[in-house]
Amino acid sequence: MHCEKGELLTDITTMIDKSMLRQGHLDENGTCLMVTKDCYDQYRAMLASQKEQQIAEQKAREQLEASGVTPEYQQMLEECESYIQKIHQCNLDLPGEVITAKLSRLETVVTRILEEAKKRPKEAAALRKFMDYYMPTTWKLLDAYRSFENEPIQSDNILRTKKEIEDTLDTINAAFEKLLDDLFQTTAWDISSDISVLQTMLAQEGLTNQAGPSKQDIEPLHM
Repeated sequence: MHCEKGELLTDITTMIDKSMLRQGHLDENGTCLMVTKDCYDQYRAMLASQKEQQIAEQKAREQLEASGVTPEYQQMLEECESYIQKIHQCNLDLPGEVITAKLSRLETVVTRILEEAKKRPKEAAALRKFMDYYMPTTWKLLDAYRSFENEPIQSDNILRTKKEIEDTLDTINAAFEKLLDDLFQTTAWDISSDISVLQTMLAQEGLTNQAGPSKQDIEPLHM
């Protein structure tokens, strides 16, 4: 006998209401019938566990976002790590001493930028342009240099372009090192503030000579 889903659900609900299924319960979606209390208790325990997990996950997401660790931030770190790996491999592929030195310097500074970004997620937003434009453009130049290096005939145009890329790498390295230094600015300010407060407290306690002589420095006059 064919029975529509809606009709079947109505019949089961009626039977449960009239205690015809004394231990019968439907799940929240009305798609599963549990005919024993043990089964229903297990179902409720599972729902409670899922709810606790959802609350914990939501709380963890909120804490991460409050600290600046957003999905965008995580993606930025992954992209930066990918570029570091590419730079390292490119350096292995290129034999020249000049380009090797420049790429080693580049890999070092980008790695340091990544390390500082991991330490200070809230300040990492300032690196968005670095990741969205500077790194892709830098990698484009490196990839082109590697392609030129693999050409069997090093024409004048190829040699000139390679030299331009090498010179540009000096500018890029200097700019990235300046960017790295800027990341330390907030920390430097905090440390300067701590030093100022410490010096003031020490002076107020008479532990330095900055606020005039302390009691220990004043000797009584012998008449």
